[in-house]
Amino acid sequence: MTSNISHTNRGLDKSLESFNADLHRLAKQQLQEHAGARTFKIYHQQQAFWIKQSQIAHRRIWHWLGAVVAILSRNPLLKPTVATGGPEALKAEANRLRKLAALGVSVPQIVAEGKDWFMLNDIGRPLTGWIRDPEVSREQKRTIVKKASEQLALLHSQGLWHGRPAFRDMAYDGQFFGFLDFEEDPGCVLTPAQCMMRDTLLYIHSLHRYLAHDRPMILEAIEAYRQLAPKSTWGNTLSFARQVWLIYGLLALLHRYLGKDAKYAYQTLKTLRNYGN
Repeated sequence: MTSNISHTNRGLDKSLESFNADLHRLAKQQLQEHAGARTFKIYHQQQAFWIKQSQIAHRRIWHWLGAVVAILSRNPLLKPTVATGGPEALKAEANRLRKLAALGVSVPQIVAEGKDWFMLNDIGRPLTGWIRDPEVSREQKRTIVKKASEQLALLHSQGLWHGRPAFRDMAYDGQFFGFLDFEEDPGCVLTPAQCMMRDTLLYIHSLHRYLAHDRPMILEAIEAYRQLAPKSTWGNTLSFARQVWLIYGLLALLHRYLGKDAKYAYQTLKTLRNYGN
């Protein structure tokens, strides 16, 4: 019996090696066809995969403005944490993915990689797709968003953070949730407590962005997060929203002229400042 099991395991190992070799060859071919693309989707044996290539990131005016305001206000949460890009940034993201997977967090697996690229398995449709889909009922969307809030809260309850938990960086396959895109890690400039608070602010900003016309769903999602999140993280988030009175006042006056991000930042702070009232 032992001999048969060993023989079977060797067969499975060889099959897996062959599959991985096929993926690596396919990646090399597709990289030539998608030169310059940051990410793109491919299929192999009826399975979906994503390839991500290293690119040099460029800071926008908002990043530079955030750096200046962070210094003037002595508020580290406003520091820009956008990755610098390049192979080293991609390697750092790969390391984060492996560490989070080892801790039981639902993230894509790296199935093949090279010096300036890696390939991930597909773990589901981004939440943006679910929310924008007219074929998905409001009740389904309520369930999906509520579960997303709970998953972020559970991540924080482990003392972990995402970095930019917007709807486009969370996935759902119809049963399970997962987190995507870990290239931005505020852990290099913030404490763990600050990283989790920043996650919460960015997530609630995303709620306002994609559920702008459904405030009851926004509040329900926030409450679902609050119930499972660490009390310290939720308390810190409310305190931050109430302390940045100058930023809130400026956004209240100027958000109509500063674009959508400013508009939803104002709404996020307004919701948090009045939460529970």
